[in-house]
Amino acid sequence: MENEKFIEMMHIFDPRYKIPDRHQIKEMIIDEFNERRSNIGYDLQKISSKVSFTADIWTSTIIRHTGINMAAAITNVLNEFNLAGKALALTTDNESAMLVCKRKLSEEFEKELNNLTFSHYRCSAHILNLAVKQGMEIVDQEIVEVRQLMSKIKNSVLLCDELRELCLQQMETALKMLAAKHDSVRELMPDVEAWTKIKETVIVLEPLERATKNLSGSLYLTIADVRFYFNEICNYLKYCVKREDKFRQYMLAASINEKLKEYWLIIDNNTTISSILNPQNKISLFEPGEPTTNAIAALREQFSFYLSQKPQSQTFLPSTSSREYFRQLKKRRIGVTAETILPPLPSPDFAEIERYLALSCDENVEALLWWQTHSTEFPVLSLMAKDYLAQSISVACEQAFSVAGNTITKVRNCLCPETARALLCTKSWVENNIGEQIWLK
Repeated sequence: MENEKFIEMMHIFDPRYKIPDRHQIKEMIIDEFNERRSNIGYDLQKISSKVSFTADIWTSTIIRHTGINMAAAITNVLNEFNLAGKALALTTDNESAMLVCKRKLSEEFEKELNNLTFSHYRCSAHILNLAVKQGMEIVDQEIVEVRQLMSKIKNSVLLCDELRELCLQQMETALKMLAAKHDSVRELMPDVEAWTKIKETVIVLEPLERATKNLSGSLYLTIADVRFYFNEICNYLKYCVKREDKFRQYMLAASINEKLKEYWLIIDNNTTISSILNPQNKISLFEPGEPTTNAIAALREQFSFYLSQKPQSQTFLPSTSSREYFRQLKKRRIGVTAETILPPLPSPDFAEIERYLALSCDENVEALLWWQTHSTEFPVLSLMAKDYLAQSISVACEQAFSVAGNTITKVRNCLCPETARALLCTKSWVENNIGEQIWLK
């Protein structure tokens, strides 16, 4: 705002316009931030369900990244918007400090708010990335050779143009033709064995690449999809390992599968209820016998908890047919009391769960829309589904870091925390039409 050229330009546009100085601009941004924050808080209080959130830490040299400091920062934000009592789950990466953060948050929520359901979820895309990183160490040299070759071609306009024309054919054939014409390319060309390794590496990594795109992309997926993806990936990797006589990269598949096994117990425990509440799969993703029995037992435990949290005046009775409704209406008309018509509220017999599991899986339905449609038929389970299926499956904070990099730069690096927060939040809220003025009728 104080740049001379900018002031000169604005004077040309309108000589009468008085440009606000940087202090006035700061006040305007802070006022807008406070107003939108208040509106967002008002909207959040209308949410009756649980709240799940993601968190990551932007590198800073001022404050240490300890789990206690992270927990304090997260707690402050939750208390600011009065969401601490509604917190159900936190999704983060696999940083060790985040594990400490989760334990600290759980202790605080249990002690102060009697919140016993708070859970910590690992970023699914980050787990896949760690597994692939471990496996790629086996083919590291071949990857280096291909990168050197691609770097050579990329840095030459002539080679890029020739390769672009040749790529109308198969990629490997095009590279061979290019190598035949240029000695510098021929020297960097991988041999036949290396090409075979690279091809088989692509075969192994294809399902992981697709899963990573879906889990971290813009497609809307629920946490119930995580078990399905990981189940299929692990089965695929086991299949690759069994083909060791015909498949050279079975060691790569085994290494990736080994890393995924380290995290499977965490994924298994965290996705049990969400997986059953997914009408696309239900209990089909669990092995018959004890695993299925344990999964249903976990669902029943949470079912009982949700039922106990409801006000006594709000009863969850089994849905009745239209004929049964009018039969009861007739009894009421002829003088039968409501007490003899309506059954007493029993301890949960889980009939609602049995009715839900008896329905066949529907692979072509969106989970949350299905529960919205069947909320009357399954009142308690639909409340659970609204909470559990809305949990994040990956950390969405990287985009915020990209925005922050455009706000806090080498030139503008002395912002106080409150100002930086107001700038980043207001920019995001304005761009996404969040927290706009509330018009009261």
